[in-house]
Amino acid sequence: MNIFKQNTRKNPLTTLVAASIMCLGLTAPASAQFGAQAGFNEVFQPDYYRRDMQLFMDYLKLEPWQKPIVEMMIEDYQISFDAGTQSCRDEMQNLKDEMMADPANAMQIALRPIQKWEREKQTMKLELIENIRTQLSPLQMERWPSLDRAMRREKDLPKGQIPGESMNLFVVLHGMELTQADVQAIDPTLLEYEVRLDQALEERNETLKKHQKVIQDAMVQKNIEVGMSALKKISESRASVCVIHFAALDDISANLAPDKAEEFRKTVLERSFPEIYEETIVDKVLKTIRTDRSLEPEQITLIDEIESRYLVSLEQSNISLLEAYKADGKQIPIIEAERAIARRNKESTRMAKLPESILALTREREEMLERYRQELLNVLSSNQRNSVRTRSLTDRTGAERTGNTGDKKMKGKSKNGRAEERGLQTNTPENKSRPAPPQKDSKALPAGNNIPK
Repeated sequence: MNIFKQNTRKNPLTTLVAASIMCLGLTAPASAQFGAQAGFNEVFQPDYYRRDMQLFMDYLKLEPWQKPIVEMMIEDYQISFDAGTQSCRDEMQNLKDEMMADPANAMQIALRPIQKWEREKQTMKLELIENIRTQLSPLQMERWPSLDRAMRREKDLPKGQIPGESMNLFVVLHGMELTQADVQAIDPTLLEYEVRLDQALEERNETLKKHQKVIQDAMVQKNIEVGMSALKKISESRASVCVIHFAALDDISANLAPDKAEEFRKTVLERSFPEIYEETIVDKVLKTIRTDRSLEPEQITLIDEIESRYLVSLEQSNISLLEAYKADGKQIPIIEAERAIARRNKESTRMAKLPESILALTREREEMLERYRQELLNVLSSNQRNSVRTRSLTDRTGAERTGNTGDKKMKGKSKNGRAEERGLQTNTPENKSRPAPPQKDSKALPAGNNIPK
């Protein structure tokens, strides 16, 4: 079984800062492990995109005459933002001489343009909001809080860095065939979840803003301990978002009919934790065996019995792993930072990539899967086993030739596809330079429902 994969692709801005230091033959003692956590990615992402116009229209119910005005304001903002980011990059590229003249403060010099641009970006955001609000009626102003919540869900949920942080229950519900009675049954729970989630995201954003500044200062001061302490506080705030998700998952499931509750829960967990719920080696073997027409009745009976036991064991393993991720998933960014410190110090990086609780359960799971795989193969004759191996190899080779390597790759593809799918993945900011555009689900819910989009 593959363990949860933390994306390690370099942030272009983190790379640019590091390159500015490295090109001088200097070391950046704290930058290697904290660069991705210092907020550089967010600084170079606009707060509003042209595509956000749809959210303004949906939530504020803009009049026809208002639409072109707001569109023009967003367009002007985007042009100014692009110019500002380019100016910041140019300034960073021109720091070489100054950094060579003052190597002791090279990191502080490298960060100066970013911090300056961060302040300018915040001013631009506030000015855009104020300009749009001057065009709204009193009724539309009353709708602004709903727009704020929708914007936070759309933009901030995909920024999760620990498993389960980016799950979006609203998206899953919109993809289900819910009746009016279903919607009415879950409406109070959904409203409570929407408010609590928004509060949690706001608190997480405040924590990020506060402690990313601490991390930046730690980079300048070469203080690893201070940076790690700030990183732990950020991870705690991320874990708080996960707690809100899981509580709502339980509450909503409890108010749905059993079959729909099972569908809802299964879909959320499969999308949020693909490394737990992906197809296993035993699933693949069973699928291949079931296509063998030479099986004797006695063999089919044994295979059915093994499969029955396997499904029970798999469910127990899934539950245990899920609980471990819920309890210790917040340690993953910290472990990655510790590994980066080891790499910087040229120490052995044969360190665990995940908390020991998760690794231990993963090892147990792999042993369990291998036992059931062997049990299934032992039921088969020599010719049947060879056929299973041949077909498995053929399927794998064919998938590689066509570029389709199975469900896991499809799930990975969805991360950068529709916002609905991406919102249910355990993403990191490094996974994408910009959030995907908001899109409406093609399945309409009953009229009058209160499930936010």
